[in-house]
Amino acid sequence: MSVIGSLFAQSATITVKADTELLNNLQCYWVEDNFEFVNYTPLEKDMASTRSKYSYTIPFDKEMKFRYVTLKVRDNNTISKLDLYDYLVCPGDDIIISYTGTKGLLFRGKGAEKFDLQYKLSKIENTVFLLDKSVVHTLSSPRQKRLPPVLYDKLPSLLQYNYAKRDSQLLILNGYKAVLDSPLYSLIKLNIIGRTEQTLLKHLFMEFYRLSHKYPELKMNKLQLLESYMERDTRLNGFSDSNTLYANEMQLYFVERMKFQNWLEHVFTKEWEGKAINNAFMDRVLYRHFYRNYSKIDSVQRQEIVNQITGTKYKKAIQNFLKNIAYGAEMPNFKLQDTLGNIVHFADFAGKTIVLDFWYTGCGNCRVLNENMKPIKETLKSRKDLIFVNVSIDPDFENWKKSVRTGAYTDSIDVSLYTMGKKSSHPLVKFFNVMSYPRQVIIDKEMRIVETHVPRVGTEENNKAFLDLIAGVND
Repeated sequence: MSVIGSLFAQSATITVKADTELLNNLQCYWVEDNFEFVNYTPLEKDMASTRSKYSYTIPFDKEMKFRYVTLKVRDNNTISKLDLYDYLVCPGDDIIISYTGTKGLLFRGKGAEKFDLQYKLSKIENTVFLLDKSVVHTLSSPRQKRLPPVLYDKLPSLLQYNYAKRDSQLLILNGYKAVLDSPLYSLIKLNIIGRTEQTLLKHLFMEFYRLSHKYPELKMNKLQLLESYMERDTRLNGFSDSNTLYANEMQLYFVERMKFQNWLEHVFTKEWEGKAINNAFMDRVLYRHFYRNYSKIDSVQRQEIVNQITGTKYKKAIQNFLKNIAYGAEMPNFKLQDTLGNIVHFADFAGKTIVLDFWYTGCGNCRVLNENMKPIKETLKSRKDLIFVNVSIDPDFENWKKSVRTGAYTDSIDVSLYTMGKKSSHPLVKFFNVMSYPRQVIIDKEMRIVETHVPRVGTEENNKAFLDLIAGVND
């Protein structure tokens, strides 16, 4: 038996039937560890091999019972009805997907019921409707006397909106219970609940932030609001952590809670007090939390996160990442492409202080930063040892060049480079774990890292911090 055959003893097959233009732009992939794709963590994306034309083979090792698989059209301007994110597929599945135009997608073959279920759930995620009046969540409404009317009116409406969507999805899930094994059923249920709780928490925070700016006196009522929020029915009664390790949306809910930890105050610990959450689950949560937020937290907070991780795998991954981008670390010699199509080596910039700027076409904040950088560049124009290098993750070379020529995202004095169609998978982008744009990095004349999270110019305070940072390079 071959090495590949011994490692991947099982497989599943996904065959897609649609118009040729759509199929020629279709990719099928997953990420290691069964994290979902849009997860803000630097995991490798594995492409499915093509068994025959428009048919993809998904390998599984002997221990794996499922994968999260994504089928995505490369060009977002192409028909996007075939973009399926993080669909569960199991060993032995042989699924045929047919695109029927206005009727949407149809699924046939072994395991097709899972795709049909997830497709229906995704449609509810995008549009709220109730399948049956009986599934409307019955609110244990917060007692009105505890909240000012403006907050009391808002909390039930948020619960109603989000839980109506959730309960509609759970109703559909229950209809498939007979054809799903128990772990898979529980996993999908946890993902539905986790996604709902993420959305609810974000909405609650945003509404309170909006209302308390309009009515400053409401800030005094945050505690009462959070206590009322605690009274909601999450549908997690009898919750067991045995299926949570691969419940991506539940993990992301916990990541969201960490993001709002300070705002939640005592509710952050009180809500899950006494509930068994295993270390493997929390390691993944902490790992994701780190990569989503490390640009916003200081070195002490970063180390606190590392210390909380119990397993060696994720702990070492973060430690190695921090070591690679630490102050004074040597910059690898990455290869990129210029507007003429020539290969440019990063080492070619040795002897210059480099302001490295990551961007992409369509990024509104990238355009704003470009405008805000113009007076800064004017101030620094006498610095002959300073260069501005912008790197685009655009998917198309010709479209990237058009964007460069417009001057909307870059300046004429910049060195404009391209990630050669590799987009965010280019080694340079992955090296700095660039997850949001724009992002700037400063590198000194000896090709050593000075700063990976540069103050974003545009305010008097940040402009001064940026100029002070540049002034201190290679002093």
